[in-house]
Amino acid sequence: MAKGGIGGKGNQGQEGTSVNEEEEFDLLELEILNLRLAITSMSMASIHASEGKIEAAIEEYTRVLQYDPHLYLAYLRRGRLFWSKGDLAKAMEDLSRAVSLEPGAAYTYVLRGDLYWEMGDLESARRDYAKALELSPEYHEALKRKRRLEDKGTGHDRKA
Repeated sequence: MAKGGIGGKGNQGQEGTSVNEEEEFDLLELEILNLRLAITSMSMASIHASEGKIEAAIEEYTRVLQYDPHLYLAYLRRGRLFWSKGDLAKAMEDLSRAVSLEPGAAYTYVLRGDLYWEMGDLESARRDYAKALELSPEYHEALKRKRRLEDKGTGHDRKA
């Protein structure tokens, strides 16, 4: 990156300042800018989603992930949006990425388990509900879904 970075001034002309220090400063400015852009895009995505503008929300979450490709919440929310519009493959891809980024989040396993259920993969749904209960044994929604799966296997279909 050129001297001065995003702000245009940087540490030019300061005696005793090495090029590496200037580059570090420029990288910090860039990181701060990326963070601000990601926060703005997350906010816009939430607004679009609440207004039912699914495609616009997906675009904003995609933009967020360009700024920070390790942001669990963006994958989780974008996955839910893909699911709501019927793109189950993309929804599964995003929810699985969210699970890999935050393997301790029980909610994500329940959500992905629900998607597995909808796709007809009951064994994978069962595994995800079990993992959610392993992480959070009192998680009511995971317990309800696991019981519903067990009832389905015995021929009883209790509404959960």
